[in-house]
Amino acid sequence: MARNYAGTSDYFGDDCLKRQYVLETLKKVFSLFGFEPLETPIIELKETLLGKTGGETNAQVFNWRQGNPETGEDIGLRFDQTVPLARVMAQYAKTLEPKMPYKRYTIGPVFRAEKPQAGRLRQFTQMDIDTVGTKSVLADAEVIALCIYALEKLGFSDFTIELNNRKILNGLAASIGLVGKEAISLMRGWDKLGKKSTQEIEEEFEETLGKEKAKKAILLTEKLIAIDGSSEIALNSVLKVSKETEGGVLETKSILNTLATLGIDPEKIKFNVLLARGLDYYTGPVFEMKVLEGGAGSLGGGGRFDNLIEALGGPSIPATGVSFGLERMTYVLDKLNLFPTELEKTKAFVTVFEPKSESSVAYAAKITSLLRKKKINTEMYTGCEKVGAQLAIANRKGIKYAIIAGPDEEKKGTVTIKNLSVGLSSGEKKDKEANQIEVPLAELKDNLSSI
Repeated sequence: MARNYAGTSDYFGDDCLKRQYVLETLKKVFSLFGFEPLETPIIELKETLLGKTGGETNAQVFNWRQGNPETGEDIGLRFDQTVPLARVMAQYAKTLEPKMPYKRYTIGPVFRAEKPQAGRLRQFTQMDIDTVGTKSVLADAEVIALCIYALEKLGFSDFTIELNNRKILNGLAASIGLVGKEAISLMRGWDKLGKKSTQEIEEEFEETLGKEKAKKAILLTEKLIAIDGSSEIALNSVLKVSKETEGGVLETKSILNTLATLGIDPEKIKFNVLLARGLDYYTGPVFEMKVLEGGAGSLGGGGRFDNLIEALGGPSIPATGVSFGLERMTYVLDKLNLFPTELEKTKAFVTVFEPKSESSVAYAAKITSLLRKKKINTEMYTGCEKVGAQLAIANRKGIKYAIIAGPDEEKKGTVTIKNLSVGLSSGEKKDKEANQIEVPLAELKDNLSSI
């Protein structure tokens, strides 16, 4: 039996138009902020994909196989857009050096070898922007400003950007004796707050840290959860924990100040001391976009990754960026009814009064050509059904206008425009002209939206 692979999706008609709307809107925003496009293969070498983002992520890489029998090179499917960027910067360092800071956006499918469930697919589309080649907090602030502009452009109003810094997280972990892999385990637990129960996270701490260290982790977590107040108060509460947390706090305050100079509403930014983001390669600021209306939650996030490119064999190049998930973004926009009522769908359906008549087909083709020249999205019927069946097809497709031209209209050089979106009362149904109008062919375009 024909079926798609579990964890992948097929998209039709309106769903595709909604996805395209999100893509086109974000492309315009990316370009507005000076980012240029970059396309990379979905296939990467195994050595590129593994060992750069941590054990949990490595387990999600789709099974690789030998891509070149002669060299024995193993390959796999990319699981995000950041690792391919790092590979590009390592591979083309000399070519891209004159363009530093290099600002790029990329859009395309990524793959995760994990059990599919609600909100988690094995193939999905990521839309990323990154600035490479600068450590300035201005770059971090600009990425956050772009996110706010993009969300507003898509129609969101009730949202916040949660902000933290990996240096703060490292300092907090070190304050209870956790460094290296143990610190990462602590952060991964924090990253799951709100997604898993407190008991599940505590059990995870015991499993990864041992009972004694888990107790310290739980006490620290409870203390941090209790922090309340403005971003300034929350930042000052962790300022003196260590030199490392102090550095992270100062960076975060600098980003907040820069965002203010960029005209960003401070109410849109919230410091969250427990925000960790799951990937191990973050080195500085991290942030997440959260939509509050309708309980929509996270729409994606990003941060700074200054060591990843060097880890891939390239020069030491700092970078910062963000990732948007197309499926998640489309789902939330749909749930909140934020899509425009008129997307770029087919607007007119030209019927063929007598499909076996050369004259009838020719007149329908003439009408179709005229509409397309006027840049009106038009479908011409190409089957053999009678006009009534053709109208039913147009209605099922959700096309607003049907164009009908029988022998009488053909002789007069006119057409009948029927508005399929207008419902009729029982009395009006007896009146065939209640939702249609006959107009000269030359006036067809001007009358489409008037009936």
